[in-house]
Amino acid sequence: MGFLYNLVFLGLIVEVVRKILEHWRKSRGRIVANKHTLLLGWTNRSLFLIAQLHESFKNRGLPSDMVVLAEDDPFAIKQELARQFGESDPGLVKKIQIRQGAPSDCDELLRVSIGSAKDVIILSEQGPAADVDLTTVRTMIAVAALPRPPTCPVIAEVRATETSQAIQSILGTAEGIYVKNAVRRVLCMTAIQPAVGDTFQILMTWLEGAEIYVKSLKDLGLQGVRTVGEAQSRIPKGIVIGVRPPQELCYMAPPATRVLQEVDKLLILADSLMDLLDPTAAKRAAPPKQKPLETESCRVLPSTLSKADVSRSVPVRPMQRTLIIVGWSNDMENLLLAFSDYLESGSRVIIMAHMDEEERKSRLQTPDLLQNKKVSIEHRQGKITSISKLARLPLAEASAVVILADDNLDEDPRKADSASLQAAITIDRLIHGRMPQLHPEVPESQRPRLLCEVLSPDTDRALLSSPTLGRGGQIQFFNSGM
Repeated sequence: MGFLYNLVFLGLIVEVVRKILEHWRKSRGRIVANKHTLLLGWTNRSLFLIAQLHESFKNRGLPSDMVVLAEDDPFAIKQELARQFGESDPGLVKKIQIRQGAPSDCDELLRVSIGSAKDVIILSEQGPAADVDLTTVRTMIAVAALPRPPTCPVIAEVRATETSQAIQSILGTAEGIYVKNAVRRVLCMTAIQPAVGDTFQILMTWLEGAEIYVKSLKDLGLQGVRTVGEAQSRIPKGIVIGVRPPQELCYMAPPATRVLQEVDKLLILADSLMDLLDPTAAKRAAPPKQKPLETESCRVLPSTLSKADVSRSVPVRPMQRTLIIVGWSNDMENLLLAFSDYLESGSRVIIMAHMDEEERKSRLQTPDLLQNKKVSIEHRQGKITSISKLARLPLAEASAVVILADDNLDEDPRKADSASLQAAITIDRLIHGRMPQLHPEVPESQRPRLLCEVLSPDTDRALLSSPTLGRGGQIQFFNSGM
C-alpha cells in the first residue's frame, strides 16, 4: 500500500507542476523573431498563402521565416502543414512557428513579436461576410492599439469592399484586399478569353512560371547602359518586356534601340529574382545578335487599373456568348458585372442553383444590374449534383460552364468541394456523350470550356495527383486562395 500511495502522490505532484508550466507557457511565453511574416488567423486559404510566400522568399533569396497566431490547436495546424509540405519541403514545416491565441488580443500580438515583423497578413474567417469583416476590423483595432503599432505593411483580407476603407482609416500602413473579387474576375477572363485568363493565372502565382520584376538600372548593375537592346544582352536569364520612366506610364514591348535614362526602371520577365540579379551571369553575357524589335510601344498604367483604364489598355473584343453558371455565390452581382464587361449585347447567362428563384432575383435587384441591359439572366432551379437537372442545360450552346463553390457551405470547404467536383465530373461526362440516354455528345468544335472552383487545399492536392483530373485534364480547376 505504501508503494501505491507514493505513486499516487508523485503523480499528483507531476500533474500540478505540468499545469503550472502550461499556464506559464501560455501566459508568459513568447516567440522571439525579427524580419518575419506574421499570419493572423488560420483558414482553408492559409496553406495556399504559405506555399506562395515560401516560393516568393526562395525566388528573392530570403529565409522563409513565418509565425502564425491563431485560436486553432497548434498540433492540428502542424498536422495540416505536414500533410501539405511534409514530402515536398519538410524543412518548411519546422521553420513555421505557431502560437495559440486570439489575434484580436493586444497581449497575444506582442507575444509573436509583431513590432519586428516585416509584414503582417490578417486572414478572414469563414462565415457570413458581415460577421467575418467585423472580426477583421476588431483585429485591426487591436493592432492599431498597441503601444508601438507596427510600421511594416499590414494586409487584411476583407469580404466586402466597404471594409477596406475602414481598414486604412484605422492604421495608415494597413490595406484591405478583397481577394475573392480579384480571383473571380480572372475567372471571367479565363472563361471568355482563355489566353488572357490563363496568362493572368500564371502571373498571379509564384509556384510555377515566370514573374514580372520592376527594377532600376542601378539595382541590376547596369549603370551606363544606353539602350534596351544593350540591357537585354546583360540580362541572359530574363526578358525585358517594358520600360517605366519616373512619373510616367509604362512602355510595353519597347524596341531594342530605345534609349534608356539612368532613372528608368525595367519590367523584366524572369524565373526568380536571384537569377535576375546574378552578377556573374551579366558578365558572361554576349552582346546582342538579334535584330531590333519592330514592335510599336504601347502603354498601360503602372499601378491599380480602374474599369475605364482596363477598357482602354486591354484590347479585348466583346463577344456575344452563352455562359452557364452552376452554383451560387454571395457576390454574384459583382461576378455578373465582371462578365458583362467582356460580353456583347444580346449575350445570356444561365444560372442553375438550389436557391429559390425568387430569392435569387431579389438579391440581384441592384442599381448596377438593373441598368445593365447587355446581358440577359435566366434562372434554373435544382441541386447542382442532380444529373437530370444538369442534363437539361444547353451545354452545346454554351461557350463556358463555370461551377462555383457554394458560399453557404464555406464553413465546410470539403463539403462544398464534393458538390462542385461531382457537378463538374457529371457535366464533363454529359459533354463527351457518356450518358447518351440523358444528353447527346457535344461535337468537339462546340464543347464549352469547363471551369470548377475548389476551396480546400486537400482537394487541390488530390486533384494535382489525379491522373484523370490533374493538369491537362478536360476540367480546369481554380481556387479562391490562389
